[in-house]
Amino acid sequence: MEPTPGSSDMPGCATWQRTALMIAARHGQDDVVARALETSCSQPQLDVVDESGNTAVMIAAREGHGKVVQALVAAGADLSIRNLAGHTAADVASTDEIRAVIVKGEAQAEAILRPSYPSRF
Repeated sequence: MEPTPGSSDMPGCATWQRTALMIAARHGQDDVVARALETSCSQPQLDVVDESGNTAVMIAAREGHGKVVQALVAAGADLSIRNLAGHTAADVASTDEIRAVIVKGEAQAEAILRPSYPSRF
């Protein structure tokens, strides 16, 4: 029996591709990612997960595409999402440089989300 495209029996990208953003992230197409972020990518689309729970930023980090990771982090990708294995984008990053971009993004998000109250003292 022949595997059907998109089935779990099909080797290669067809088994995980879910959005155009994920495909571009997988292949390191930073120009395509940038264009998608400029024109049509809303926050929910940015954080869509595949059947393994990976987001576009996780896929790009795992595959070593630093420019794509930078673009997705700058666009506000949720870096706290964990895939089905319990890993975040920082956990799956293939290089220390990519991990540093993600950690910096996490710190920036934390600073934005952390309420800053004026000191009374």
